[in-house]
Amino acid sequence: MKKKLLATGVAVALGALSGVASAAVTVNAGGVGQINVLPYYSVQEGNDTLISITNTDTTRGKAVKVRFRGAEWSDDVFDFQIFLSPGDMWTGAVTKDGNLAKMSTSDSSCTLPASVNQAFVPIRLQAAAQNTGTLEGYVEVITMADIPATGTGAGNLTANWAVTKDLYNAIKHVAGGKPACRTDATAQTLLEGLTQDNVLVPAGAPQNAWMVAPTASLTTFATIINVPTSKAFTFPATALVESAPLKQYFEQSNNALAFNVALTADNIFAPIAANGGAELPMYQFDMPDLSTPTNAVDVLAVDQRDAIATLLAKASVTTEYVTNDSLLASTDVVISQPVRRYFYEYTQKAAGQTFHLTIPDSTGTNHNYDVNGDVGTVYQPLDGATNRIAVANPRFFDREENTFTSSSGIVISPTPPSAITPISLKGEVSVVSINNSGLPTGALNASITANDYTATGGYSDGWTTLSTTSQGTNGGALPVIGFSAINLFNASAGAAGTNYGMTLPLK
Repeated sequence: MKKKLLATGVAVALGALSGVASAAVTVNAGGVGQINVLPYYSVQEGNDTLISITNTDTTRGKAVKVRFRGAEWSDDVFDFQIFLSPGDMWTGAVTKDGNLAKMSTSDSSCTLPASVNQAFVPIRLQAAAQNTGTLEGYVEVITMADIPATGTGAGNLTANWAVTKDLYNAIKHVAGGKPACRTDATAQTLLEGLTQDNVLVPAGAPQNAWMVAPTASLTTFATIINVPTSKAFTFPATALVESAPLKQYFEQSNNALAFNVALTADNIFAPIAANGGAELPMYQFDMPDLSTPTNAVDVLAVDQRDAIATLLAKASVTTEYVTNDSLLASTDVVISQPVRRYFYEYTQKAAGQTFHLTIPDSTGTNHNYDVNGDVGTVYQPLDGATNRIAVANPRFFDREENTFTSSSGIVISPTPPSAITPISLKGEVSVVSINNSGLPTGALNASITANDYTATGGYSDGWTTLSTTSQGTNGGALPVIGFSAINLFNASAGAAGTNYGMTLPLK
């Protein structure tokens, strides 16, 4: 039942996904936090992705890191910094430019670099993926620090607070709706200079006080809109709140930064030696990432990684699906794994910046400086060649209590009986399309990491529970976030008919 969407009109519903709390970091079901993670962006097959980031704090500014990661291996494909003044909102659009995604914005909020209107940068992608690897992925939005207007306190020199006020004034929107950095070259130079002076140095070295620990004040939304087919899907970011937040500001520069286990659990930067690293050169712009400790509880990057992994772990997700032919209906389920990257190990450095990936070995040994346990062993069944991880079979129900119970009848299509492969999730952002029978998927037009799940029970509409439990000796619940996108076509609405796009939270 392959679905092609033909007509016009859009209706949007909202969805989010949250998990179980840990001691250091929790999910805010209300959608406001220090860290926001958007599970998906796409510019495939006519899609654009519209993003809005709002600072709900009306007294402090925010220094925010925005990073786009590719869908398959979660390599960094575009990152920059935004400086939001109190109550400020930044908006931008990710569009397609040739074979690359591209950022486009007319927003006046301060950024580093001053202009972010350019194509994404595929240099970190493996060579075979550089033509398509930026077209789908997910987004990290991390509050690195707050920027107060003024302040007092032990250890904060009066001179530092005078500089703080200069930084605050440089990013503050004034009459006419623009901050000083957009109207005054001196203010832009000041912003660039003060942020470079404020870099966090590991091992407890003192920092300047222009910025302070961030409060949980960011909320982020995205809309994937396809103008040619008149459909759109809007969804919020998952919001993480730190219990004892720390400032983690780094330059938006390509100045070298030494690998440090207190900064990142990303082994692509770790030494090759017997540590499972790839020793990719690390720069200031690489930090912070989702594993960088941003609280006083998780002091090592693997602690932060494990806290978020435990927080987001789910054995399965449940959602409705509609694939009725009479409605040209289609359902895609986005299952994103934003911390999977931090459990990878690397075995070989190829020419240039291409790396070969493995996963911790079958004995459970994890070389990536993990001194506090092996949460990452849930990823051990992952196949490094295909970037697939086997999960348990899904279970489908129709709308009348019926369910198909034979596990042998559910396959990733098109798969004949002689070549049945285990049900699996591909890549960092898996898009599971239900009853679509081919690529691109029906609702989101996904390709890079898409699977089709076909229920041979013959159900076109109903609900399903999809496994997010990895299979194998050390299998377990995977850390996931996501949503479902359902598209329907009403042929009786007007001469051309009407499309309806709905976004559902995963349960």
